[in-house]
Amino acid sequence: MPSHWMDTLAWLNLGKYGVELFFMISGFVIASSLVRHGSILSFSIDRVARIYPTFAAMHLLVFLTGPFVHYKLLSDISLHEWLTMFWANALLLPGVFDFPIAQTVAWSLSYEVLFYALAAATYACLKRQSTGVAIGLAMVGGVLFVSAHPRALYFLPGIAAYFAFNQKKFTWRVPDSVAASAFCLFLLLWSDIHPEDGKTLWQAVSADQYAWVSCTISLFCASLFFFSVLLGEGYLHKAFGFSWLVRLGDLSYSFYLLHVLIMFPVKRLISSYIQPHLGSATSFLVFGILSFLITLWTARWSRQWLELQAGDIVKRWLHHRLQAHAKYISK
Repeated sequence: MPSHWMDTLAWLNLGKYGVELFFMISGFVIASSLVRHGSILSFSIDRVARIYPTFAAMHLLVFLTGPFVHYKLLSDISLHEWLTMFWANALLLPGVFDFPIAQTVAWSLSYEVLFYALAAATYACLKRQSTGVAIGLAMVGGVLFVSAHPRALYFLPGIAAYFAFNQKKFTWRVPDSVAASAFCLFLLLWSDIHPEDGKTLWQAVSADQYAWVSCTISLFCASLFFFSVLLGEGYLHKAFGFSWLVRLGDLSYSFYLLHVLIMFPVKRLISSYIQPHLGSATSFLVFGILSFLITLWTARWSRQWLELQAGDIVKRWLHHRLQAHAKYISK
């Protein structure tokens, strides 16, 4: 982009903290899903069918075409290195663990899978009436997870929100002005400690004497914003109910995984054929608009064929295989 636009980038780049908001949603939804399923096996099948069809399609696309389009991670590597990265990425290890990541946005799925496992293990202990073990597992696992990966803190407000709303313990209204201010304050304070740079929580909050204050207040502000939307009142909740935003929300998972894969070739084409004629400013705008529209269109089809239809096939196949295995064991 043009060099004089770089100051604006600092503000645009705050959008990356939407992942923290996604973690809060996930904490709420997964707690609800575990209770609704009432079965760890059923919950696990549902999660696999939800995540893997779309991810696997992108994964195969990246690893099969990467060496030929000179994708830097997969360029000039041995077959052994290719296979190691293929399976490490297929198992969603990069992000939580120190492996090279092929789909750069998939680090968040690594966080998700670890959270699913911890939540499921805790729920299993609760179902067996091992409350003390469940609390201990949740606390130890949660502390280790959050200590190593500070952004995982944001699963906690979602879990707390589920239990608060489920038990009708949070009923007071958050004014729109307070919710909007809390959201802005969350972005400014959370970005101040740069948790995405591979730092542990201790490293992040010990950067200076006020870093722990920024961390605590930003977590509280994000929680306040999230709770205000869940309460279903005010202009913010109504805004999120607009039909086009709901449709965009339906496409969000495919959009999230696809956008980097779309932007990669679009950037190459524009830098080669358009930028020399139109200049960097116009080319950057064309790049943004074109990438968005192509990703939106592609995400629509990915949602229909991969998330819904392929996901339903995977779910039915897993249930069938497990039932067949249970019958074999019973014989």
